[in-house]
Amino acid sequence: LSDVEELVVVKPTGEKIGLSEKGAIWLRVRVRGKSSHAAMPESGTNALTIFFAFSDRVRGLFGTERKHDLLGRSSCTVTTLRGGETPNVVPECCEGTLDIRTLPSVDHDALLSDIDATAQEMERETPGLRISVELTNNRPPIGMDEGAPLVRTFRSVYAAQGLPWKTCGVRYFTDASVLVPSLGVPFVIFGPGDESFFHQPDEYIRSESIVRIADAKMAGAIRLVSIERGHDPAKFAAVPFGGGGALHVGALIKEVGLKAALVPRFPCVTSALGCVIADIRHDQVQTVNLPLAG
Repeated sequence: LSDVEELVVVKPTGEKIGLSEKGAIWLRVRVRGKSSHAAMPESGTNALTIFFAFSDRVRGLFGTERKHDLLGRSSCTVTTLRGGETPNVVPECCEGTLDIRTLPSVDHDALLSDIDATAQEMERETPGLRISVELTNNRPPIGMDEGAPLVRTFRSVYAAQGLPWKTCGVRYFTDASVLVPSLGVPFVIFGPGDESFFHQPDEYIRSESIVRIADAKMAGAIRLVSIERGHDPAKFAAVPFGGGGALHVGALIKEVGLKAALVPRFPCVTSALGCVIADIRHDQVQTVNLPLAG
């Protein structure tokens, strides 16, 4: 991946251009308190009550945070919880998961240090209490400048296609959270579909949206190897191949400014279908190691 110059991540954004992505921290939290009869709760230390108090304090660490224009605010959500065995006993132990989503302004190392300090503080407040925090996922937040060349390229593509230009923030994490910090390359996140339908039984994507996004992505790639390298697309003709190549070439001519398109009579010959229907040919190759004469 050392040759990667720009990164385009295709995820549901409602055809908007994603310029920022929330970070994610998953914590497995185990609480050990003290059991007692439920009729005498003051004699015990309720692990479930402590767990929710701990999650509230973690949430409070973002109390002075400034709202992000595209991402809103950081969040801390209880996503799993297991504890208690019988209805008349104060639970001694519980285990749960906190899903924390962070803004680009949040330093994860500093936040994790504050969370550990919070657990230690609560332990000091209640003798015998133990809170263990295990980090199971750590994805940093990332952000992108709207004036970056890659973003301007997509803005030009959207303008040529007549699409409304809207930017957004992505609240879920993607592969960009791993690749961008590692490679240090500019990125955008965009694609068909609405993120609000994630993990829903009626999740769907409109077919026309898929075509528009495919056109925009191909146009961006053509611009990268032409305009951004000093070549005039108006001097070149597109030669589409594959079963769907001709479907998109008209939009590419319009969006990129290509001179024309030369559509093969049978463009599908170079597609997967072409591989299936083409005549079978066997090539045999053998390596021979011999000294060259003279």
